[in-house]
Amino acid sequence: MSNDQWNDNRDDDQDEDLGTRGDKDTVRGKVNQAAGNVEEKAGDVLDNDEMQRHGQEKQIKGHIQEGAGDVERKADDILDDDDH
Repeated sequence: MSNDQWNDNRDDDQDEDLGTRGDKDTVRGKVNQAAGNVEEKAGDVLDNDEMQRHGQEKQIKGHIQEGAGDVERKADDILDDDDH
């Protein structure tokens, strides 16, 4: 996968707080997991190894995005607690 595929327009999110970015990353991650699962299953049905691998890669990307979203939200919570 190219770096552009992992970027997901992160520069556009720079002005948002970590919690909001975390929420968006979590949603993006879940969408990528679901789409990857569908693509992998389609590859199974069509006996298309490349489609299966791409679906698996998309699912991995989704898990990473979801995890990053969790970390961003937790960091935002900690930073908010420190501000009070």
